[in-house]
Amino acid sequence: MKTPGKNTHNIISFLLLALIWNLECRKLSGPSMNIIKKIEQCDSTEGPATKVEKYRINKYNRTAFTYDINIELQTELSDEDSEININVEKWGNGGWRHIFVKILKNACSSFEQIAPNFIQSIVKPSNNITGCPIPAGPSMNILKKIEQCDSTEGHAIKLDKYCINRYNQTVYTYDGIMELQTELTNEDSEVNIMVETWVSGGWKRTLQKRMEHICSTFEKYTPNYIQSIMKQANVTSCPIPAGIYEFKNLVTNVDITIPIPYGLYRSQMDLFKNGTLIFCIRSILDVVPLD
Repeated sequence: MKTPGKNTHNIISFLLLALIWNLECRKLSGPSMNIIKKIEQCDSTEGPATKVEKYRINKYNRTAFTYDINIELQTELSDEDSEININVEKWGNGGWRHIFVKILKNACSSFEQIAPNFIQSIVKPSNNITGCPIPAGPSMNILKKIEQCDSTEGHAIKLDKYCINRYNQTVYTYDGIMELQTELTNEDSEVNIMVETWVSGGWKRTLQKRMEHICSTFEKYTPNYIQSIMKQANVTSCPIPAGIYEFKNLVTNVDITIPIPYGLYRSQMDLFKNGTLIFCIRSILDVVPLD
């Protein structure tokens, strides 16, 4: 699948060559030509959010080589929170000799500083991207499973007759009844979220965060999904009055405003009011490419 970040892998390879040029102890005696002769993924690609396929180098003529690749960028590539670890070896006396290891922060600005013209030639054809951040490929978030936690004793929010139905290949819907025994307000509420990712046949903890103000938090991170819930509940905003609410054919393709890599996620969400646990729910979320 081609995505806006399809040429990102080229940049890393070119950067390696650029570093080798700067590491030479002797001056080059005249003009030179630098050709990427081979490129390949590392032995293990499990877990990384950038994956490549159908990659090859073609010999265009005696002095020019071209490169074709599809890159799947599963999460946005930004400058501030990215860094590169580079390990360089040089061929000599029949073997590879280790000459350089360096960690560079701010991936995009580092690339632009070392190889500005080459980077621009890569980024320019990629859906009019001019620089960082490079967006991830389009994705779809499907809520595959939802259930209450093992114990609901004392909870002021309870679910009944709830189920998720598969409407078609890409759309799931939710039916259920929610009993809200106390008014849900924004000021005296908070949510604790724990997220695990399916990796190598098991669940691995990736996030745990506690946030104040339930309503504004949900509106910030899942605005459209919360609006569809409130519309079916016939309310417009917090506070949400106590009562019984019935949901029918609620689409569970959850919109999330922060980028999430493709994968399967399990989460537990605890809601608190004035420090008291009033609701606990577990869910399975599948983040898949949007074909």
